[in-house]
Amino acid sequence: MKVKRLFYLLSSTVLTVSIFSGNVFAYYNGTTPYYEEPKTAIGSFKYILKENVQYGSVKVPYSATVVDIPNVQKVEIPEKVIYNGTEFTVTDLDLCESYIVTKENNVKTIVTHTDIKEITLPNTIYNLTSFENFPNLLKINIPLNAAIGRNDNFNKVKYDDYDTAKSSTFDFQSSNYERWFTGCPKLKLSVDPNNKYYNYKNDLLYSKDGKEIYMSFNYNSDIIIPYGVEKIYRFGGNGFHNAKNINLPNTLTYLGDSVFAFSEITKINLPNSLKVIEQSAFKGSKLKKIVLPKKIKKIKPGTFRCTNLNSIKLDENLTAIQRYSFSSCKKLKAIIIPKKVKNIGDSAFMRCKNLSKVNIKTTKKSPKIGKNAFRNTKKGIRFVVKNKKVAKSLNKKLKNSGVKKANILVGKKVVYHNING
Repeated sequence: MKVKRLFYLLSSTVLTVSIFSGNVFAYYNGTTPYYEEPKTAIGSFKYILKENVQYGSVKVPYSATVVDIPNVQKVEIPEKVIYNGTEFTVTDLDLCESYIVTKENNVKTIVTHTDIKEITLPNTIYNLTSFENFPNLLKINIPLNAAIGRNDNFNKVKYDDYDTAKSSTFDFQSSNYERWFTGCPKLKLSVDPNNKYYNYKNDLLYSKDGKEIYMSFNYNSDIIIPYGVEKIYRFGGNGFHNAKNINLPNTLTYLGDSVFAFSEITKINLPNSLKVIEQSAFKGSKLKKIVLPKKIKKIKPGTFRCTNLNSIKLDENLTAIQRYSFSSCKKLKAIIIPKKVKNIGDSAFMRCKNLSKVNIKTTKKSPKIGKNAFRNTKKGIRFVVKNKKVAKSLNKKLKNSGVKKANILVGKKVVYHNING
């Protein structure tokens, strides 16, 4: 087994970006990959030392990045450190647990910062990167100039997605907070009121203008998202795992992926202003009922993989139901597919074991139906269509869909019997 830093696995990128000001901050000014950068021990800390690092319009002649800290209850990061007679300004915090790559090529976290309860950062800090798995951390401050950023591919993030079962490329802005401060279940932030990038209210981390929510440290079951918020990004901090009731404003246009994943939510009113719901947004939640807003054109992969979901109302403007969208909705019995839907993706309704009726509203031809789209649904599932033309095309497109002894009906009349897909 070999121990590696997570970013050794992901990237050797030498830049990090602040999406909040539009500035690109130089993080390392050399060509050496991150994991090969020499670590210098000074006192009980370890640093990467650099010369002439640029932060926006500010040039730091001698810069120090904190890469390891002692496992004690209270940690105070210094503003300056001296090495070989040269004074370095501490500008970055880049902490990450070690990872074991097993013989089976699985990645296992080694959590080492188990005793730390409080971290105090100086105002010289510009970037916080690579921060997760501090199980007993209670407090950390976000200083005046500090931005939270990632240290892998600053323009795009490549990752293997469980739901889509293929590699995807995704916008940095929407993925910037993936798992940030996760593994810190007791944490609360404090943010300098004059910080350039953030506001922190009701344990939610906002953009400075209040239009975007980046992270949640709110453990309450009832949460009100205030009017004016337009975007909630993918889960960071502790997410909304304890939430049972979420009130969303009519200004909201965007829900990031996994935002309410594995939450306690049983019902939610999605505002008509909402335009995009990213993949896995409600995956694993206790959601029972959903009414889709009219501006949502696509249901993205894994969005509503909820075992308790039993009622779905899709808007007539919907055009696509992507892979795994409703997979494992075991209590779902019937669904109406709007007439504009052109594609039902792979495994879209797989393991919806009680799904017995699908009403397809198109009058032209059947939507494309992906592999295993209806696998493990009710044996003898009925597809109700408008006319024989749709029935004929649907009969062909159910091939490889996974249905068993399905029937296609025009109205109440069965026109195709015992289809096995």
